[in-house]
Amino acid sequence: MHAGTVRRRFQWRSFAANLLLISALVEIVSGIYLYTPGYIASVINFNFLGLNFRQWAIVHTVFGLVFLIVAVWHIVYNWRPIVRYITGRARAALGYRREHFWSLLVALFFSVTSIANWPPSGPIWDYRYTLREYWVAWGFTHMTVADLAKNRNVPVEKAIARLKKYGIEAKPDSNLAELAKNSKYTAYDLYLIVRGRRPQTR
Repeated sequence: MHAGTVRRRFQWRSFAANLLLISALVEIVSGIYLYTPGYIASVINFNFLGLNFRQWAIVHTVFGLVFLIVAVWHIVYNWRPIVRYITGRARAALGYRREHFWSLLVALFFSVTSIANWPPSGPIWDYRYTLREYWVAWGFTHMTVADLAKNRNVPVEKAIARLKKYGIEAKPDSNLAELAKNSKYTAYDLYLIVRGRRPQTR
């Protein structure tokens, strides 16, 4: 250290704010991965940024805990400034009663529709299953009928019989991508058929 240089004190507020931001970003990235391709990562050996499904799940859980702990610590450490800020904003907000009314009404609307599973909240929740099914189907395109049947806990004989019902001649070692290519059905349709559900293609 050069003469006359003063060592700056460690800024805990800045540290907490940066760690909160980093944790939030990690939670977003890992959450998106686990919500979409991560669902089938353990089956098709799809590793994002070199991490497998289990590693991403651990990262997501740990950083979620880190975010919670640092957020609580940040609130306690900055309790007085936060109270002053909220009090000041509350006084200033008294002149925006109409805006408060509509914001509360919108929040109440989404709360009720979410609890009752009504549109638009219900379909938003249900869409994640549709999205997940498409990812599953995409991941299984390199598999054989036997692989898919085993993964879905369906006897291979029953899987072949279900495919035959729709005019698809398959064997245990038949590749799903090839079956889709040689039929009018998509790989996702084949996935649905093996599971005992109706294909989307008519």
